[in-house]
Amino acid sequence: MSRNKALRLERVKQLPNVFDHASAPQGRWAEKVFDNTHPLVLEIGCGRGEYSVALAAQFPEKNFVGLDVKPLRIGQGATRAVEMNLRNVVFLQADARSLPRFFAPNEVSEIWLPFPDPQPDDEANRLISPPFLDLYAKVLQQGGRLHLKTDNELLFRYGYNLLKKHPGWKITLAVSDIQRLPPTHPVRKIRTYYEEKFAPAGIPIFYLAAVI
Repeated sequence: MSRNKALRLERVKQLPNVFDHASAPQGRWAEKVFDNTHPLVLEIGCGRGEYSVALAAQFPEKNFVGLDVKPLRIGQGATRAVEMNLRNVVFLQADARSLPRFFAPNEVSEIWLPFPDPQPDDEANRLISPPFLDLYAKVLQQGGRLHLKTDNELLFRYGYNLLKKHPGWKITLAVSDIQRLPPTHPVRKIRTYYEEKFAPAGIPIFYLAAVI
């Protein structure tokens, strides 16, 4: 590891809104981290964290946790949140497979998957796949919502067909182009880094929502 990268990693660790396996609580995030009783929302695979930060700014009545395995990525979002003085969003460096370790049953109200890697040759690692749906069900409260936003039509159709038959899940909304949604809908109002790149090319963005 280069000295520069090591220094950047150390700066991320020192941010007050970044947690890892050693520092993260095991459940009761609203109480232990945010000091309130607001609903808890997760973004899985948050990358640079721009979506978590934007959601937190738009919905101050909710708590947000952006999760990603790469600390330098989440460091960007965490730094931005500090600069904006957003106290309702933090970041967790962890693998999505460890969700039940950090979040208690019925603790989470929503999970967002904005532009996850389609993993065309590796179904087991898709963030929307049978094993991951089972993990989400363990931490989501009854009626909790899952959001998928993607430019990949194959992933969208895969997720749609999977959720239709996977036990306990019910699709509430599926659109092949988010431009069909009202302009005020959060799915349209908030864009990820990748979506900003896709928009000028006219690439349609698919959206799927389901409840457990």
